[in-house]
Amino acid sequence: MNLYTLTSNYTQVLDLIDEGAEMMCLQDTLDSLTDAIEDKAENIAKIIKTIDAEAVALKTEEKRLADRRKSLENRSKGLKDYLQSNLETVGLKKLKGKLFSFNIQKNQASLHIVDADKIPIHYWVVPEPILDNASIKEALKEGQLVEGANLTQGESLRIR
Repeated sequence: MNLYTLTSNYTQVLDLIDEGAEMMCLQDTLDSLTDAIEDKAENIAKIIKTIDAEAVALKTEEKRLADRRKSLENRSKGLKDYLQSNLETVGLKKLKGKLFSFNIQKNQASLHIVDADKIPIHYWVVPEPILDNASIKEALKEGQLVEGANLTQGESLRIR
């Protein structure tokens, strides 16, 4: 098989992934490739590495965008606080402009706990019991019998 055909075949797989194709469709496409198993494994590993690199790039971009969003939200809140402070300073609770109306009004009441130790017990919620998975796993590793639990060990592919 020539290089052009190989490139075309695996580019088609990447295109299917970008289009969000189902795993069955991807498997069918990969199964239809007639490369030797070594070549197929190498090329699939290249696809995996490409996908992993794109996922890392997207994660980095998500963080950058989240940081930018937070910055804009903080700027907006700062400007809103500034405007409110100026309106309160001049004694205005209501103001009507050409495009916007401004009202300083009371928020919904919020709870502030001053001393939690003084609050009666019937206001406390006891959380549901939570399994300590780490200690169960450790007990099973040590050979202890823990009814309702067991250790399983699977296999996965490592690409280096």
